[in-house]
Amino acid sequence: MLRALRLLVLAAALVVVAPASAAPPSKADLKAAKQLATDAQRSLKKGDYGRAVVLLEEAEQKVPSYEFAMPLAKAHEGKGDPVEAWRVAERAKGYGVPVKQQRDFAAWSLKLEQRLYQEHAFLTLELKPPDALVREKTDGQWTAPHRRWVKRSFSTMRVEAPGFIPATVNWHHPVGHPATKTVELVPASAYGRIKITGSPAGSLVLVDDSALGALPSAETRLMAPGKYTVRVEKDKFLTQSHEVTVTAGGVATLNVTLEESEGAGARLMKSKKFWGWTSVGLGAGSLIATGVLMGLAVDKQGELEDLNATHVGGYTEYSDTYDALEADMTGLQTGGYIALGVGLAFAGVGTALLVVDALAADESVEVSGPELLFLPSLTGGTALVRF
Repeated sequence: MLRALRLLVLAAALVVVAPASAAPPSKADLKAAKQLATDAQRSLKKGDYGRAVVLLEEAEQKVPSYEFAMPLAKAHEGKGDPVEAWRVAERAKGYGVPVKQQRDFAAWSLKLEQRLYQEHAFLTLELKPPDALVREKTDGQWTAPHRRWVKRSFSTMRVEAPGFIPATVNWHHPVGHPATKTVELVPASAYGRIKITGSPAGSLVLVDDSALGALPSAETRLMAPGKYTVRVEKDKFLTQSHEVTVTAGGVATLNVTLEESEGAGARLMKSKKFWGWTSVGLGAGSLIATGVLMGLAVDKQGELEDLNATHVGGYTEYSDTYDALEADMTGLQTGGYIALGVGLAFAGVGTALLVVDALAADESVEVSGPELLFLPSLTGGTALVRF
């Protein structure tokens, strides 16, 4: 009962519609097509389905009608290609099924459908826009109305249309039954691009950590509106990162010029910490030299006192020795004072640089440049650092 009801439904669904624009075949074409169909029937009786398919395809080309398309569908079925048999049968139905053959067509279609469902699934794509192009990886291009028998498994389809963003459809269909999926493409006007220009040439351009290209010019594909991070890098140059906002229908432009990176020596020469500790070291060395020089001056002072206490010779010899010792003592004291002043100055500058470097490391502290004051005095000098 259920089978009979299904046959009636299929028969009722058949619409006899002949193409309005098709010109009637000539008598010669009709005669040739019938002869080809007769030859095809002979091939079918011999089991040569391949030959029959070729002959019936030629007959249908000469006279596109149910009379030649339906035998072609059955030849494909006999050849072991039920999917192609279904496609040709759909074409035959479009030509118009004669009233007397509608019941037989419905029964044959149901039998073919049952055979197909054993290994296939029947997929229907509803597309927006409806004229979108569909390509399936293993089964070629789909045509309207975008219905297809496919092997039970997994299909990957590419849907494209002018003015829209292409979409990839992954469809899992392990069960043999009809399935429908709607694919709505997004207009290209809803997306934007990023164009990056600049120098030096050959610099690598990355967008959200994905390599895009290289300078002097690189441009993304269409991207969804939003914020993206563009990074440009090249060996021996300082890397730059920029946040770029993509808007619908717009092209966000970014121009980047990388600066050469400094070597370790150049960075060291600009380091406040390096010069700070160097100055402190020089200051400490100068203060040690001050101690040595002043110690030597004290020794000379002791020699002068010993000379005064023990001298028994002539005045000229005494005077010459005294003057020489006094000159040495004075020179040592002067050198000591100078070393003291230099030491204090270097120690003050070094301390100031270290303080500035420490404060600069703390971004919450506003740092101003230090001012060094060196005040000489009778006993040496005083170094002041004012911020």
